[in-house]
Amino acid sequence: MKPNRYWQKRVFDEQNKLYDSNEAIIEFQLKKYYQTAMRRIILEFEAVYNEYLAKPNHTPNMLYTMARYYQMQENLYKELQYLGDRELESMNKGFTKQYKQVYNSIKLDKTFDGIPATEGAKAALKTIWCSDGKHFSERIWNNKTLLMATLNEGLSTIAITGKGTKELTKQLMNEFDVSYNRASAIVRTELAHVQSEAAKDRYEGYGIKEYQIMITEDEKTCPICSAMEGKKYPI
Repeated sequence: MKPNRYWQKRVFDEQNKLYDSNEAIIEFQLKKYYQTAMRRIILEFEAVYNEYLAKPNHTPNMLYTMARYYQMQENLYKELQYLGDRELESMNKGFTKQYKQVYNSIKLDKTFDGIPATEGAKAALKTIWCSDGKHFSERIWNNKTLLMATLNEGLSTIAITGKGTKELTKQLMNEFDVSYNRASAIVRTELAHVQSEAAKDRYEGYGIKEYQIMITEDEKTCPICSAMEGKKYPI
């Protein structure tokens, strides 16, 4: 039997609004954190590189003999640690909000006997669900480690090729953009996961035993997915 398209669209639209709203809030916060960190770190790198360029007969290896270079590395580590902490704080807050809003938006004319929203949110945020076996917090810190490596690699490359400070700045800004895009991808995938977990937990609390596949048909829908329309499976 074909599912009721009216109710499908109503649920779909309501949850999409919640998703879009929370994604926008988290992304806005992340962008501010990244821009602040980028400005501070680039100023540090520029100062070190300008000091390096001012040395007579400078060679790339001279970078690693400069006291200011190692002070920059210490400050870089602290800045990225702070950035990661702010990211994690923002995502945890946003994902918790997403779970609770989706959870509370589902109301059926049945007796509810499920877990409290706060308890369910905590469990959902602890879940490791990706095939790589990593929690989203681990992927955040891996992204920071990678950013630190690529920033330093960019400095070395610019020194080896003999380019100027403007080229260095451009290189560093590009690496920050790449890192931000990775963080943004974490936001989108985790929000979708939390949304699904909230709906599942809520329906289970109402005693729902199975779910029915409802396909949103568009140009991206493949024949395999289309063929699953209306099929039912145990939760």
